[in-house]
Amino acid sequence: KNGMILSRNLRPCIVVKREKAGTNNPEADKSYHYTVHVVNRPALNEVERIPKGHIHFVTNVPRHAIVFSDKLYTSDQHLENSFRKEIGLGNLFPQQWKDLL
Repeated sequence: KNGMILSRNLRPCIVVKREKAGTNNPEADKSYHYTVHVVNRPALNEVERIPKGHIHFVTNVPRHAIVFSDKLYTSDQHLENSFRKEIGLGNLFPQQWKDLL
């Protein structure tokens, strides 16, 4: 089931549609399938890239196959005014260890 959901197989995508999974299974009634517009990510070799000018949609993508992540440098830790406090270690290390530097 999850063999293909490895980080090397993930691609950036834009979710364009969400639909209830169409089965009679009670668990599936709670789940959704998605249609996504897949785009290239940096560092893909030529064979793995979607050719220029092509638009690539994938349908019936299960929710467990979608991984949400922040764009680089957009998480709260990168905010200009985020709270930062230096954490000192004090006398945590024994004197014998301190001469190893």
